[in-house]
Amino acid sequence: MACLHRFHNELLPEHLTEVLLIGTFNPIWNVAKGDNPDYFYSRSANQFWCILPHALGQNCLIDKDRKEKIQFCIQNRIGLSDLIYCIEGVEESDPRHGFLKKGFKDEDFERKNETGHYELEIRFFTEELKRYITNNNGNLKGVFLTRKTSKGAERIWQHWLSIKTLCQTLGITVGELPSPSPRGGGIRSKINIWRTRLQSIERNLHSRR
Repeated sequence: MACLHRFHNELLPEHLTEVLLIGTFNPIWNVAKGDNPDYFYSRSANQFWCILPHALGQNCLIDKDRKEKIQFCIQNRIGLSDLIYCIEGVEESDPRHGFLKKGFKDEDFERKNETGHYELEIRFFTEELKRYITNNNGNLKGVFLTRKTSKGAERIWQHWLSIKTLCQTLGITVGELPSPSPRGGGIRSKINIWRTRLQSIERNLHSRR
């Protein structure tokens, strides 16, 4: 069987998008007693809906519902997507795959067995994203991965680099942002970095004129 992305039908934004933010994965499997998000980056510990609005000079949305978050994205021409469409060959009842319901790190996707092969078979969404970026080149101003480094996530990183190279070829501002997860730095620092990176889009546009 497969564990699909929770929002597999929403991975390509349908509204006008000038900034595309790309994460990794959000499993469709529910947690029995807990954190089942209604939209991208909406698990309780994730700081995305505080960081992004503040980086744009707006109010925090971390306690708001799906409808308000979608409206924010439409109004600010923000698109959200992820690199992974599904994890194949996994069973929800298999304790070996239970981490997909309990919270996980990107590094978990890189685990290998005793023969040196990856334990998880991943269906990436890379080619679909590349087609979307190419087809929306006239509107897109910036594409960012919400992960800062390749450490522990080499397979994911290679797919991101494929997208990054395309954006560079098309002249779209592209780069990495600190993860909105609670790990790896304070929230104020992240807001400032996100603000600076998003503001760099306009600077790059002016420099090309």
